[in-house]
Amino acid sequence: MSRFKFVDRGFEKSMLLIPGWATDWRIFKRLDIPFNYLLPERVSPNEAKKIINHLPAELRKAGISILGWSMGGFIAADLILKNPNVFERVVLISIRQRYDTNRIEQIRDCLRRDAKAYLYSFYKGLFSEDEKENKIWFKEVLLSKYINDIDSLYLFEGLDYLSATELKANLLNKPNVTFIQGENDSIAPIHEARLAISQAPMARAVFIKDACHLPFLRKEFTEIFKVKTHSDKAIIEKNFSKSASQYDEYAAIQRLVAERLVEEIPNRRFERILEIGCGTGIYTSLLNTRFRYSNIRAVDISERMVAIAREKIQTKNVVFEVGDAERMSLLKEYDLITSNSVFHWFESIEKVVLKYSGILNKGGWLVFSAFGPLTFAELGACLRKIRKEEDLFVASSYFWEKEKLERLLREFLTQVSVKEILVEREYPSLTVLLKEIKYTGTQGCATRGGFIWTQGLLDDLEDLYLDDNKGRIIATYQIFLCKAER
Repeated sequence: MSRFKFVDRGFEKSMLLIPGWATDWRIFKRLDIPFNYLLPERVSPNEAKKIINHLPAELRKAGISILGWSMGGFIAADLILKNPNVFERVVLISIRQRYDTNRIEQIRDCLRRDAKAYLYSFYKGLFSEDEKENKIWFKEVLLSKYINDIDSLYLFEGLDYLSATELKANLLNKPNVTFIQGENDSIAPIHEARLAISQAPMARAVFIKDACHLPFLRKEFTEIFKVKTHSDKAIIEKNFSKSASQYDEYAAIQRLVAERLVEEIPNRRFERILEIGCGTGIYTSLLNTRFRYSNIRAVDISERMVAIAREKIQTKNVVFEVGDAERMSLLKEYDLITSNSVFHWFESIEKVVLKYSGILNKGGWLVFSAFGPLTFAELGACLRKIRKEEDLFVASSYFWEKEKLERLLREFLTQVSVKEILVEREYPSLTVLLKEIKYTGTQGCATRGGFIWTQGLLDDLEDLYLDDNKGRIIATYQIFLCKAER
């Protein structure tokens, strides 16, 4: 238990990796995230608590994180709860609230009858039909090793542990905790995962499309760690507050979307309305004009934005509040929850929809707009050509597609409608476009590492932009108008 493999990958921080049932440290061979790896050579659930005592002192001093997958996620959760101050970052993958004891008994019987046959079917079930490349890798590199090196005592010990373990997600309600789940996971089903994760609203949740029980083999998993984009709340709040005084001057596209969005709201009376991300009050003003007899609670993460909105709209039925609506307590039930050009900022749209659908009255509506991944497609194409090292990227390329939004809304709500609007705007220069992006926070481009913009690069980028777009500086905005009823 005290033996570790340490893989120095040249990073400042290290992460303890805990594998799941019927696997070992080799399952992480293809993992590529920005940490050095600390790999226990053997993880026995009954002795897992000793991991803490044997962690290298120099790594603990420098700061260490933990990643647990499947059964390893339960072990990691136990370690965190018993040692709350040891780990800086916590990642729990493919985990569910509990395993059915009857199913575990069936697995025991299968192992007793023919362990190799059962394990072969188990490993096959780790992958979805869309994960052929990863399935081939597993088959060529690990399958024969795992099948031919069966330790029955270790397998049964793991089953005993799983049958007696329950995830206490409410005790993991911390911003340094991330849950990652494959949407096609048949071993830890997505609906069970959502139920458990909903108990930890401060934690981050990421659901990977088409992934099964091994989402950390997907490239989407790597992107979670490699890129800091629009999901960094501190940066978002800082940028919006800094640009608050100039926001209205450059928010033509947000104003256009607000006018279209308010038309999507059903024609009925809403007694209580919650607006998420009110900003400087552009959309709030439209809501107040249409629903002048409703009580409107308008929330935004930026104190300076809220101050401007309060100055604009001074009516008794509108109450402004500073707060992070993704994480703040929202206990009151609402007839309408609405938001303009904000949903693409959320760290976890899945958790937000789950949360908001839970505080809607029966027959209430969720109506919001969001930018799609084709936003700033022209800018993205030029950046890819001019900086092939990928230290520049278009953050909007990580925004959700229409089909994914529709699928999510249908999980929790009815009468789902997602309309797509494509708006093309022309600008007199690249500088004007980038200035609009800066002051509205639309997140056109971002940088990795310590990249520095230079005037030479801007000039080269503008020349390329003009060549690619017939002498014009244009920008496409892909907008989704979404609504659904509870």
